[in-house]
Amino acid sequence: MRKKIGDLGEKLNFHTVHSLRDFLQKGELRAETIDFIAFGWSVVKLIETKKRKGCLGNFKAVMYRLQDYFKSNSASVTEITSKMLAKYEDHLRTPRIILRPNKYNILTPKMTQGVTDGGLHNHMRDLRTIFKDAIKFYNDKEKGIEIIKHYPFENYKIVDFNCQ
Repeated sequence: MRKKIGDLGEKLNFHTVHSLRDFLQKGELRAETIDFIAFGWSVVKLIETKKRKGCLGNFKAVMYRLQDYFKSNSASVTEITSKMLAKYEDHLRTPRIILRPNKYNILTPKMTQGVTDGGLHNHMRDLRTIFKDAIKFYNDKEKGIEIIKHYPFENYKIVDFNCQ
């Protein structure tokens, strides 16, 4: 088991306790066991370490809003589908109360308005970027490894907006 864990390398960081257990018991990584929210937060941490502050806030917003939508700190990559994206778009357009950490890292309720077409476009663009990163990380076409087999943005069109 230690050898299997060691062979995971940095991919170990993207496993939950349950997905690691499944991997050790069944010997393979399946898309259902990949925690997309954990993966997304690892992308945020990578952006922080590279000091790319221009997009950091946007990517954090994507991850917080996904947690709001799923009402959880975890969601399988297989839950991100084109139908889910359409429902998620409706969720983002709806005014609601959200919990966000304040400067003391205490969750504080805030009222938020629904996003505009421009905000939705940017949000879904960044979510698509994180999804593509997950595909690049877990799949290896040259070796014939395709763990994440679906691409929800193929059947979901990101809203266009005019910035006139």
